[in-house]
Parts: sequence; structure tokens; C-alpha cells
Amino acid sequence: KDAATGLRSDAALRLAYLYRDKGNRPAADEMAKAAEHLARESGRADRTDEILLFRADSAFRQKNYDQALVFLARTSNKDYRVFRLTGRIFFETGRQADAVDYFERAALAAPTRDALNLCLFDMALSLYSAGQFDTAVATLDRIKDPNDDLVSRLKPFLADALLAAIGAGGGCGGALPLQRLGPLGDLPQLLGLGLRGDDALVQEQRRGQVPEERLPVLRGPPQLAPCLPVPHD
Repeated sequence: KDAATGLRSDAALRLAYLYRDKGNRPAADEMAKAAEHLARESGRADRTDEILLFRADSAFRQKNYDQALVFLARTSNKDYRVFRLTGRIFFETGRQADAVDYFERAALAAPTRDALNLCLFDMALSLYSAGQFDTAVATLDRIKDPNDDLVSRLKPFLADALLAAIGAGGGCGGALPLQRLGPLGDLPQLLGLGLRGDDALVQEQRRGQVPEERLPVLRGPPQLAPCLPVPHD
């Protein structure tokens, strides 16, 4: 009986995904609710967590953030996906300090290098939104071997964060030379992507008229976020 109930739960969840993909949210919600009920009947806690994550993600997509947090709180296994979605909810609701906390938890639990890099990128976005530009740059600098999709988002964001940190006067603590970020691409081009104002020095560097050594040195904060372990692929 439990095995049959579990199969019915799996089928209901698959239908929930199909309905959601087709834009039929009420039907998707009904199927997900049925799937959760059947999973609990069959005693499959792992499957119940998968369904709760689906329901939380659906609520997040509909900007129903409080309901999404309720579903996440009901999961029994707080893994990478739970932490990252919780961080995204806090980011969207303007709770940047909480978002950074949960993105750090997600990073520690990340199962792959790509997952870890995504968490660091999310964390940097939250720090940038909170005005902590130099810490955002330092966090981006911890991303190693990003995939092509992340690189396409990383370069313009890093340029914006660098310019914001320079415009804010850096910070205090150890020096973080801009040249350290060279592996992410050509620095003048990187700065050009993020150019928003009329910073004469950056404009001259963009035209190749100023040597890189004349660019400002970004000062890092006194305490950077802890260095997270990179899981083996």
C-alpha cells in the first residue's frame, strides 16, 4: 500500500510541474497539495521535502514570500536548496543581512563548484545592495572557475561593484589591488562595461591613455567573509 501511495505521490508531483510549466498555477497548486498528502501517507520524508521545495518555489515565483517561507520551514532536511531559496526571499524583501547569512549557509552546503559559485554571486549581490561594495568585490574574487553562463553575468556586475567601491572611497583594512581580478577579463574592458558616470580616470583608461598602475587601489574591509571550502567535483 505504501509503495502504491508513493507512486501516486510521484505522479501528482510530475503533474504539478507540468501544470506550472503551462501556466496553470491553480492546478499545479492542487496537484502539489495532493502529492504532499500522499507522500506523508506513505511515510516518505525525503519526498515530502521535494514537494515542499516545489511549493515554496512556486510561491516565490508568485512573490508570495511569506507563504514560501512557511513551506521551507516545514522541510525536515535543511539543505543547499532550502538555504539558497530562503536567501533569495530575503534578498527580494530587502533583508540583505539575512540574505547574506543564508547564502553563506547555502555555500557551505553546496554540492558542486557551480552551486558554490552561485551562492557567492548571490552573496555579493546582497552586499552590493546593502552598500558594502568592497566586501562585494572581495566575495566575487572568491569565485573560482565560473561556468560560461555565470561569467556573462559576473563581468558587468564586477565592473559595477569595482566602480562603486572606488567611488565610495574604498574602505579600510588591507589593500586589494584591482589587478588581482585580472583572470576575470581585461580590466579596462571590465571597467568600461560598468561605466555609469563621467569618471575621467576610468574614461581615459578605457581609451588606453592611462596605465593600469595609475588606477586607484581598492581597499578591502577589515574582516572579509570567511573563506568557504570548494567541494571536489
